Amino acid sequence: MGYVDYSGKIVINPQFYYAYDFKDGLARVTEETDIEYESLYGFIDKTGKYVINPQFENADDFTEDLAAVGIGHYPDTKYGFINRQGKVVINPQFDSAYHFEDGLAVAALQDDEDRYKWGFIDTKGKWIINPTYSYVYPFKEDLAAVGVERANDKNFAWDWGFIDRKGKAVIPLQFGSASSFSGGLAAVSIQDKYGYIDKTGQIKINPQFEFASTFVDGIALATITKKNDKQWVYGYIGTDGKWMIDPQFTYANDFDKGTAIVSISGGNMGLIDTKGTYVTNPGFSEMARAQDGIIAVGKTTKSSTVLFGYMNDHGETLVEPQFDLVHELEYYEEDGDY
Repeated sequence: MGYVDYSGKIVINPQFYYAYDFKDGLARVTEETDIEYESLYGFIDKTGKYVINPQFENADDFTEDLAAVGIGHYPDTKYGFINRQGKVVINPQFDSAYHFEDGLAVAALQDDEDRYKWGFIDTKGKWIINPTYSYVYPFKEDLAAVGVERANDKNFAWDWGFIDRKGKAVIPLQFGSASSFSGGLAAVSIQDKYGYIDKTGQIKINPQFEFASTFVDGIALATITKKNDKQWVYGYIGTDGKWMIDPQFTYANDFDKGTAIVSISGGNMGLIDTKGTYVTNPGFSEMARAQDGIIAVGKTTKSSTVLFGYMNDHGETLVEPQFDLVHELEYYEEDGDY
């Protein structure tokens, strides 16, 4: 894989086994090794030059000038953190770790039964919240959703609740699932139906949906079951729980910057605005959101192959479908650079 600008011009030649978005001027890329199924991660700049040579078993993007990296061959990989010069600043000691947000990162250790236990570390690698949970989400609006798998439960049921930055349980672990807070509301499931609670744990939108997502600018993805064929259909609700866009799609994504990717029967995909009006007609076989309002699109050709290109979130074509494979490009500037 390589990189193109939004005229379709190749600016970094295809040379990597896999390539990711640029973030803060650096991109993760991988190169294959002589070991079967193994590739190593490094970081390049926008000229395609390695800033940090490929040497890691795994790597996350840089956030707050730190990146989580895996060191050592699987299954003995341990995770630590490097700075932008590639220097290890938090020694590899975790069995998994993700990027930093507001000074905290999610990290895990495996217990004696090889189950991951998750908690939060600071930028020195010190445990701020000990790894005691079966899974955790990053802090949003000063609360983090945390879950514990019920012991000896044949249905693999979980209990979810919310903790503050000191690790105190401010909303008891009582829900079947939970998402992060946004706009003071969090989606939770009760008896397999999704609704929303506020930061006190009080139910604000009654559990009634098959699934419900996080609110984005006052609108959230939700699903119900069609009565006639029992298939899920997707629509969008407001913070009062009422439908803003009636459930009608066979698949849909969250809104981002005022648009959302949706799919109708037959698998055709398009882009809608917050009123449910199509910005682009549902004529794409594949769509994936990049960043900064850029959409990767796939068109099926007469020979049944799929070619990929890019458009913006106004539905304007930036790069005609022509590539066999694309990955999200992050930056789009007025001069067409990425």
